[in-house]
Amino acid sequence: MEKLKLSLKLLPDVYLFVLIIFIKTLSANIAMKLVHQSTFYTLFGILGSSLIFASILSLFKFKTRYIAFYIFDFLISLILLTDIVYNRYFLDVTSAALIKQAGLVGEVKDSVFALLKPWDLFYFVDFIFISLFYKYFKRNLVENETKLTKRLTSFAMLVILGLTFSYQSVKALDKRQPGILKTMYDKKYIVSNIGNINFHAFDLYNFIKRNVLNIKR
Repeated sequence: MEKLKLSLKLLPDVYLFVLIIFIKTLSANIAMKLVHQSTFYTLFGILGSSLIFASILSLFKFKTRYIAFYIFDFLISLILLTDIVYNRYFLDVTSAALIKQAGLVGEVKDSVFALLKPWDLFYFVDFIFISLFYKYFKRNLVENETKLTKRLTSFAMLVILGLTFSYQSVKALDKRQPGILKTMYDKKYIVSNIGNINFHAFDLYNFIKRNVLNIKR
């Protein structure tokens, strides 16, 4: 218990990351008008995926974690915004299969860019606050740099929690719609139930299995 309290105390930026990604992913569901299909387990899925990424951050020392925070935040924000804009045009969610159709998407890129809204900047405005956060807490974070054993403890705690929450959301979805995560026949419904990040994880897994490893089942 003492180790848990210490981890929570010495890694405030990691928990800030969880909060930011949770809010962004939840807002993406709202922006794509998927709330009516969502359930309580949707929150589990969104929180779970946020915790899994945060667990990776917790492994790094401050200087590396500082950079990784921005990289993870930017990539996740870009994925969420891409899903939102793509949904405005195609009424669907992006997927790994679109890699094969990159030329087709390129033909309508002007129309897609026209669908960008001023409030889409919301997904990147947090970079200002993150910068201020690190500037204000940098000295405290550096002086209280955690040892490897404590970082591993934080990693284990976060990844276990993340996988547990994500598993519960996936289990609930599979119970309502058996086999949907294999066929991926309704991508928006999947996103509405387990969140964008978990959806893309399953989508990438299925894409690699079928198109790279050539495993049909």
